[in-house]
Amino acid sequence: MFSFSAGGAGGIFAPSLSAGAAIGGWIAPLFEPSRGQFNLLVLAGMTAFLTGVTRSPFTSAILVLEMTDRHSAIFQLMYAAMVGYLISFAIDRKSYYERMKERLLKALPNWPPPPDKPTRNGVRGAADPSSSAPEAGAGF
Repeated sequence: MFSFSAGGAGGIFAPSLSAGAAIGGWIAPLFEPSRGQFNLLVLAGMTAFLTGVTRSPFTSAILVLEMTDRHSAIFQLMYAAMVGYLISFAIDRKSYYERMKERLLKALPNWPPPPDKPTRNGVRGAADPSSSAPEAGAGF
């Protein structure tokens, strides 16, 4: 996120996957895992962190599965994605993409657009029957 916000190369996916792998690697020694379990915790960290940033658990799990060709870990990665989603939702209700969209829209001139004025029947955006209505039988 810092890389993308600062205008650096790498986008959002690569730094998120790297940060998640580092977090998974830092947490793994707490459980004294075997080599295979250590690798799985690193993959779970990647999935959880990417899910927290993008708020897309299925995409994150499938991305990590396809990158590593470790399809036997689908349940563990989906669980990590769920945990990552819940933690990120508890920290901030909006995703990074939503925050970025709001920031870009605020930078536009004349944003937000003025609200539509209600018409005679009180419904927003409803067409006024007297304004530019097509003639009966015209066109079809």
